[in-house]
Amino acid sequence: MDHQTRYSSSQSAVGNLPTWAIISLAVLLVTAHSWAQSASEPARPVFDSGAEPAQDADVPEEPTPEELAAQAREQAAGELLNAANDAYQAGDAESAIVSWREIESDYPGTASWPKAIFNLGIALKEAEDYQAAIEQFERMFAEDAIVNDLEPGAHLMEAYRSYRHRTMWQIGDCYMALEDYEAALAAYRLTDTTYPLQSWCGTCAMSSRLQFREQEALCLSYLQRWDEVAAAYAAMGSAQASMELVSMYETTGQLDDLTAMLDSWDAQWAAEWEAGGGEITEQIFTDYRQSRPVRQLLDLHALQRDGDLEGLLAVLLSEDRDIRIWEKTEAMSLLARTPEGSAAMLIAYLETPEPKNTAPEARAYLTLGMCGTAEAVALLRGRAATGTASWDVRVAVKALSSSPAGEQALEELANSSPSEYLTAALAEAEDGMPDFAGDLRRNSVVWLVDDLPEVPADVALPTDLFADEPEEDE
Repeated sequence: MDHQTRYSSSQSAVGNLPTWAIISLAVLLVTAHSWAQSASEPARPVFDSGAEPAQDADVPEEPTPEELAAQAREQAAGELLNAANDAYQAGDAESAIVSWREIESDYPGTASWPKAIFNLGIALKEAEDYQAAIEQFERMFAEDAIVNDLEPGAHLMEAYRSYRHRTMWQIGDCYMALEDYEAALAAYRLTDTTYPLQSWCGTCAMSSRLQFREQEALCLSYLQRWDEVAAAYAAMGSAQASMELVSMYETTGQLDDLTAMLDSWDAQWAAEWEAGGGEITEQIFTDYRQSRPVRQLLDLHALQRDGDLEGLLAVLLSEDRDIRIWEKTEAMSLLARTPEGSAAMLIAYLETPEPKNTAPEARAYLTLGMCGTAEAVALLRGRAATGTASWDVRVAVKALSSSPAGEQALEELANSSPSEYLTAALAEAEDGMPDFAGDLRRNSVVWLVDDLPEVPADVALPTDLFADEPEEDE
């Protein structure tokens, strides 16, 4: 049977097969042909790209002497930087500073140069030589400085190095330490305008903006520029900022003004929603309006003004996920405003024999500590002294540290042969004990400052915080 006859015969047989069989046979034939062809080709390296070199491709040129010198210079600077960093981590700051200075003077233009400038500034800052640190950090902004803010970051959570953003932030921190709040404010604002964080990550950029707003509010508070403080809190939009905003307007007797601004803001939002073709139902309006966090806080303050301590206690102890931790934190502060009545309810709750979940029990302890009444301190002191579980003792110690009477009780306990659990808790308290019931310290620079000035009651705060800025004419 010759070739032509064999081909015709195969074609006749295939014609009688179902479609799926024909497709399968075709795939097998193509695969077999590919295997046969590859068997005659030379093997490629395992990690080769698999691409055939172009026949007419230019042969790569050998590096020029200048390029080789630049590569050697980069390598030498990198090795010197690594050695300096290792020395600093090992506690040899003097050797590290000498090496960083060498990079600063001898290796400008290399990738190691901005790192050395930054590290030198950090070393001076940690030595509390803030003015020298500022001068060092300012080298990053010199006209002859070659700095690539878009240099890839060192790890997944750092998209780019953003040298000038981070350096300007450090300058702001140094001015804060020197209590030059005007200069600190100017530096922080530059991190938001001229030297913003370089990142493709929207969450990172948003977090950086919020951090800037917090520092801005902190500086403005020290400068007692209350209109701008209120505007900064309004611009933040966070729950913590909303807490401070409500507190400010309550202090100045302007809660009605704040409510009016929220009404106007919500009306504007609803109009924009409907203009976009959306239908506003009562549920949508309640759940999605921009003013929701502030209004929830205002509702809590209304409970306190009406003397509804049971309503506040229900919020404090709630395990409903729809009630956020910041609402429970605010309920703690509001309950502490009525220490006698609140302490009585909290003690009754804590002394009931029913088992309790950890988080609400911790909030009850901490609120009791904030009340600071004689009965509250007595209960907490007893728990701290005789507790048979580490967690109970630690929470009681933290709660006692919330009032002067509680602090005195802790001093007495420390001098009275404390138990092993109490000794450990007292030592932990000195180092900064963590929270046991969520973000109760309002984990933000603004709320961790003890000496921050408070808005005077006779200040008139702005009444147009949420108004849209007028568009500029083109």
